[in-house]
Amino acid sequence: MKSEELNLKAICAKFDVDVEIEPYGNGHINDTYICEYTPRYILQRLNTNVFKNPEAVMENILNVTRHLAEKIRACGGDPQRETLNVVMTRDGKCIYKADDENYYRMYKFIEDSVSYDLVENPVQLYHAGKAFGKFQSMLDDFPANKLHETITDFHNTPVRVSRLEQAIENDAAKRVKLAGKEIEFAKEYA
Repeated sequence: MKSEELNLKAICAKFDVDVEIEPYGNGHINDTYICEYTPRYILQRLNTNVFKNPEAVMENILNVTRHLAEKIRACGGDPQRETLNVVMTRDGKCIYKADDENYYRMYKFIEDSVSYDLVENPVQLYHAGKAFGKFQSMLDDFPANKLHETITDFHNTPVRVSRLEQAIENDAAKRVKLAGKEIEFAKEYA
């Protein structure tokens, strides 16, 4: 057994889960693992280069998913299938900080579910839009002041456009020539 696998098993034990672990999916921000157990779980190592305050990220997720679960139950739905379910650590936290300073979170795995990285047809896009609209509707009475801003100015379009223009000007990765069409598209809709 590799040392990384041993380490992940020890991290799963912090969530009171003793399982076999394998990499899962193809995310590009966090490292994701499937925890083979009954029920199954998803373990993720959060990318702290992107998420500088992982505790705040998880507090947001916990508050939102608990709110959604109440709404889903009230409508006769199944919150085990219709929203994320955070698995708490043995000491009652929604996130675990390992000795190596990495942060981990765990969710119950939603069996018989599918996720898509790219839309394959208009029907998928339609259903994604409906699901997002339902999500937004269920959060219409969520107290937004309970949320932490976890990536400063992420939704601040003028700041994002300014940063894009600066990145284009600096061309640090020497990719501006390769991204001409994408840059023009972004400038057109800025």
